[in-house]
Amino acid sequence: MAAVDLIKEVVELDEPGKRAAGHLARIIEQKNSVAYNGDIFSRQDVDALWKHLERYRPWVNVILRR
Repeated sequence: MAAVDLIKEVVELDEPGKRAAGHLARIIEQKNSVAYNGDIFSRQDVDALWKHLERYRPWVNVILRR
């Protein structure tokens, strides 16, 4: 979650940026659930995670092009 905090510190977030940071936080939460708790993803979990990625990626691509 340090990555999300760093983005919030370094990048001035407008409303789309705040939503993107929320999507990244959800991705990291899911990653931590698997990595530290040993949870197993269902197909539904993977689909939800993919949606978060698809919503986060366009915003981050714009930021990286600056």
